[in-house]
Amino acid sequence: MNKLRELTYTLTNSKEVQAKQLELSIKYGGAWTYDVLPFTTTVLFAQFKSPSNVPDSYFDICHNQIGYKGQIVPFTDAAQYREHQRGYSGDR
Repeated sequence: MNKLRELTYTLTNSKEVQAKQLELSIKYGGAWTYDVLPFTTTVLFAQFKSPSNVPDSYFDICHNQIGYKGQIVPFTDAAQYREHQRGYSGDR
């Protein structure tokens, strides 16, 4: 699953992260996930074509939140199950 776009922002709290995620989903379309770099306020946002194209390994990284069409949607039950069965190996 290829990322369509990656953007980096400096955000200080989870409300700002969620607001930016929603903003990006409206402005650019697609499904947006994020990853916070450890010990920083740098947040990497990644765009995918749709929620079904987001790798399951993002489930824990972005706290089961995908920005899509101006809303926060969770991963599907199947994606959550696959990630729990896989463990923390990732498929990115």
